[in-house]
Amino acid sequence: NVHLAFIGTNGHVKAVSSTDHSKTFGSAVDLGKSTGEVVITSHVKNVYVAFEVGRGTPEPGVGFGYSHDGGQTFSVSNISQNGSRQAHEPILSLNQKNGRLSLVWREHDPTQGVYLQSLDNGVTWSTPLVIDTGSRQFMVQDNGPTIFVSYLKEFMIGNTPDWQVQLAVSKDNGLTFPFIQNLSGPSGVSEIVGDNSRPVPWSVSGKIVLTGALADGAYIWSGDRGRITSDKVYLGPGELAAPQGQVA
Repeated sequence: NVHLAFIGTNGHVKAVSSTDHSKTFGSAVDLGKSTGEVVITSHVKNVYVAFEVGRGTPEPGVGFGYSHDGGQTFSVSNISQNGSRQAHEPILSLNQKNGRLSLVWREHDPTQGVYLQSLDNGVTWSTPLVIDTGSRQFMVQDNGPTIFVSYLKEFMIGNTPDWQVQLAVSKDNGLTFPFIQNLSGPSGVSEIVGDNSRPVPWSVSGKIVLTGALADGAYIWSGDRGRITSDKVYLGPGELAAPQGQVA
């Protein structure tokens, strides 16, 4: 099955599904109004869509829709306490072995990143857990007992902001994130533009690979057993890279 989510011309999130390897798609299902940042993932017959609502309003939030029938119908709600958490930029990671759904978002006031998870196919969610403050561009990878959250944290070097690559690690299925590594140190990145410099993680079987951008280009970090253990490797000029297996 193939599932696709997008924003239609009416400003609403639409989801379409294919059961023939994307040769044909069924009718679009409307999940409601969105202001951007749409992400989708699936596991067997369960399909999950997260998206921003109300960007630019006093109470922005994260909308979430789940389907248990292969994307034919969806139940939709605002999972950021109806916008009171002022949440932005939802990112999903689905554990393909046990079906656990991990999610991160960035909150506006105060500026911080949080992690939450669902163990019942998106019906209910854990209490949002703050990962770090003064940070942006949160990403998540659920790799079983170990869960990785990467992001950029703002430091000041003199009077100049410096956004540095961080990796928070949970080894207790997302209950706590006591291990945070500063991977980059001073990055030379003083301003974040769009999704530029977003650190992207990938993990499987205990291995962890992460890409990020410093002022001179893209780098890759790698490690094992929940920790980055090797020095960074320069990939080349650029602002954004995504790892997958042995490539980026």
